[in-house]
Amino acid sequence: MDKHIWEEFVELERNPKQIERCEKNAEYRSMQTIRHTLGRCSYSNKQYKLDEESNVKVVPKATTDKWLMGHQRPDGSVHPSAIEAHKKVLEAKEKNKGKGLSSDDHLVSPELEEVFPCKRKDIIRGYSSTMSKKQCEMAAVASAALQNRDTDHEERMQAIESTMGIVVGKMASFQTLLGMLGGKVDSVIQMMIANAAAQGPISTPSPEKGSTTYPAGVHSRVMETEDSAPCTLDVGQPVQLLDNVGKVVALGSIVAGVTVHGRKVKPNERKVYIEQVYDQKALVWDAPQGDGYVVLSQLSLPTWLIWAEDRLVGLLNS
Repeated sequence: MDKHIWEEFVELERNPKQIERCEKNAEYRSMQTIRHTLGRCSYSNKQYKLDEESNVKVVPKATTDKWLMGHQRPDGSVHPSAIEAHKKVLEAKEKNKGKGLSSDDHLVSPELEEVFPCKRKDIIRGYSSTMSKKQCEMAAVASAALQNRDTDHEERMQAIESTMGIVVGKMASFQTLLGMLGGKVDSVIQMMIANAAAQGPISTPSPEKGSTTYPAGVHSRVMETEDSAPCTLDVGQPVQLLDNVGKVVALGSIVAGVTVHGRKVKPNERKVYIEQVYDQKALVWDAPQGDGYVVLSQLSLPTWLIWAEDRLVGLLNS
């Protein structure tokens, strides 16, 4: 970097002409009343997208029409700072139209030149002396984008309100149906509560064998043997494998090891060598295991599996 650049910078900032130019630019910027942003999408590309979405030219071709549209709000009202100028431009357009003149093919608008007189090299100005012709076009595109967004929001809200009306109607019908059923539903519920209280839980008759309490009708499916183990499961001990409702689905034995088919045995699990399957449709614990085993019918017996320790019932060696 040039070591004298800061000297030039200070000298430039102290230059009276530069100071006057900066003040003038700051005044112009403060007078601009439209500041639209479309993210990374350019105004030309946004105009193309708007035209493609609606299949019509949402942004007019003529510079005069772009200026008029760019100074209107989504509700059709004119921006307060442009009311007088907007009226003059409309009058000039109607006057030229009465003469049979059209500005559609003109890059520079005759109406704007008439209302905002200036030299052609100085560019047409819009709101005041701070709005260029390009900024008028950008304002028109932004205005069209806002109108398009508001229309989309209105259509979505109408669809949501229609859906909510249908849902409310169905809820009212459902409440009416519940009211009609009223007494019958209460009778059924009371009957179910009475039956459940009368039936109660069923337990194994021998607590010293490490029995467990199951819901009524489930415990009868557990195989009762005289060799039920106390609580601990040792390596080599025969075990019954239970499913999630306490039904015996397979027979095997505890084996040593911390991995099965590349999977680590967790503290609440045991490695089991399965020799016999009683229920082919029973689900494998924490499936899939091995080669994608999900049900016991997929096993090639004998084989090893991981099973939850609280779903194993130990049998004493005969």
